Amino acid sequence: MIAIPMVTILYLLVNVSYLAVMTPTEMISSSAVAVTWGNKVLGGWGWVMSVAAALSAFGSLNGSFFSGGRMCYVAAREGHMPDILAMAHMRRLTPSPALIFNTIIALIVLILGEFQAIVNYFRYSA
Repeated sequence: MIAIPMVTILYLLVNVSYLAVMTPTEMISSSAVAVTWGNKVLGGWGWVMSVAAALSAFGSLNGSFFSGGRMCYVAAREGHMPDILAMAHMRRLTPSPALIFNTIIALIVLILGEFQAIVNYFRYSA
């Protein structure tokens, strides 16, 4: 009940802090606004923002991986995908075939695609 308003307020405060420290021109020209902000505010400790951004991206990727597996599982249960993807582990109820399917698709896209295009797709779809 409090999580969504709290995240919204934190998001707004982060953006206000960006605007307080950096000009809009600096923000547009920066390849990573959080890192530029960290270098200005934290000085020699600016690298901490790079680590924080990487951890945040990893957490988002982790959530997307598991929710994607569940989406394949439910789609298969509803008859929109092959039935094998609707199978789940007997004890843990993990949709293993759906997770393996998502992993295979992700690896194919990673091998065949340009990495920056994949990052851009994930940035706008997640």
